[in-house]
Amino acid sequence: MEQTKSKKEMRFLVLEEIYKTADGDTTCFIKLNDIADKVNLCNREVDTIGRFLSDEGLIEFRALGGIVSITHLGVKEIEEFYEDPKNSTENFPPMSRSYIYVENMSNSQIQQGTINSSQTYGNSSVNISGVLENLMNSIMKEDVPNIDKEASLANVKLLKSQVALPAEHRDKSLMQDAWSFLSNTSSLISVSSFIANHSKDILNFLGI
Repeated sequence: MEQTKSKKEMRFLVLEEIYKTADGDTTCFIKLNDIADKVNLCNREVDTIGRFLSDEGLIEFRALGGIVSITHLGVKEIEEFYEDPKNSTENFPPMSRSYIYVENMSNSQIQQGTINSSQTYGNSSVNISGVLENLMNSIMKEDVPNIDKEASLANVKLLKSQVALPAEHRDKSLMQDAWSFLSNTSSLISVSSFIANHSKDILNFLGI
């Protein structure tokens, strides 16, 4: 049973890493071997997992040499995790959704190698990025002039790009300007809801 759990955890980690590398873009091609080091697995293990994910419709092989892209279904799986890690999805049970793997990290608030544990997204750049991605999707669905959408999207994308950087390389001034626009200028309902529900975690994570 534990071996089955481990396989499910690893499948999720590989899918999540593909999502992160592609930034949720289904047209972005990823080499599976490049994923192996990031999830601390050998190439053969990742190849096997890749075939499984492909059979489930979560990724698609695009070219010889293990070149893949994440599918729309794969994106949905990951983004459902970011919205509610405690609930299962079609392909992954809650046990697999709450596992965070960190290799040799000290002085971190992230729980390392734990199963069925609680973890807030505020401690993870990956989860923050997913929340911002969901906000972008919500903005696109709003029935408002494109110019209003584009201004808000540009600032969310700026924040998302800064989240992807190591903390020491983030530009606090840029992040403050983007956050100021979203919280004080944007008139979109989705942005107002986002600010109300997530401002504390986002601001604490970014240090602004």
